[in-house]
Amino acid sequence: GSISFTSSSTSASDLIGIFNFGSSNWTVSNNTIGGITAANSSTGASNVYGIRVFTSSTVTFVCQNNTIGGTVANSIQSTTTATGTTIQGILNSSPAGTITGNLIRNLTAAGGTGTTTSASVIGISIAASSANQTIGQNTIQALSNTNATAASVVTGIQFTGGTANVVERNLIYGLTAATTSASAEVNGIRVAGGTTTYRNNMIDLGNDMTANSPQINGINETVAGTDNFYFNSVYIGGSSVAAGTANSFAFQSSITTNTRNYRDNIFFNARTNSGGSGTHWGISINGTGGLLSTNYNDYYANGSGGA
Repeated sequence: GSISFTSSSTSASDLIGIFNFGSSNWTVSNNTIGGITAANSSTGASNVYGIRVFTSSTVTFVCQNNTIGGTVANSIQSTTTATGTTIQGILNSSPAGTITGNLIRNLTAAGGTGTTTSASVIGISIAASSANQTIGQNTIQALSNTNATAASVVTGIQFTGGTANVVERNLIYGLTAATTSASAEVNGIRVAGGTTTYRNNMIDLGNDMTANSPQINGINETVAGTDNFYFNSVYIGGSSVAAGTANSFAFQSSITTNTRNYRDNIFFNARTNSGGSGTHWGISINGTGGLLSTNYNDYYANGSGGA
């Protein structure tokens, strides 16, 4: 609460720690951003971005060793329940980015029903078409949405890029959504496009979510992307109680035809039904299409409802 911002507008407002919308190469390193509360006394959203870049697609962006969010819960938060609310640790909207060694934690939203790059809470969001994106050795923890009924989405890494991208050695854990909505999601890594290798990432979700919990996806490869997944470790835990119907996936792919390779990964879904009725998958693949190569993976789903 060191910085407190309140809007009275019916339109959305943005509170940004560091924002570059120039046209040159940019390096942003070793900054600490936290203690921020955004609110709205009217009906508009109050959004918060830790570091945001919207420079030219032909320049470079280096983002290293920044800490976004302090040690206390809700270090960066929006208290408005407006549906358009989003809180994002790092947002790259254009240039070729090297985002490494950052710590993103304790981001909290009370509203927001957006999806993809407009999700209620995102640790790192890449919404750029530039090639050669590198997202590596970042730690993303304790992202949360506290709304009890909204169709909220909480995502560790939201990725869309050009070609020759690498997402590697990131640690993602402790993401939660308190909602009862069956349309809500929690994603460790959500893939929305690009030609990318995802390797050696570690993801741990689900232990803090019970009751009518949202769908949980350790890795969620949506309908676009030409991807390789190598040596990733995903664990989904916890229990679904009461009337919980949401499914969970250590790995889920909705792609039907693109070339993709899944090798040497551990997909462990230990989530269990304790009164709920969801199915908890080690891996779910939408189609083979002759372009899928999968081998040498470990799949394990040992809880009630496991598959």
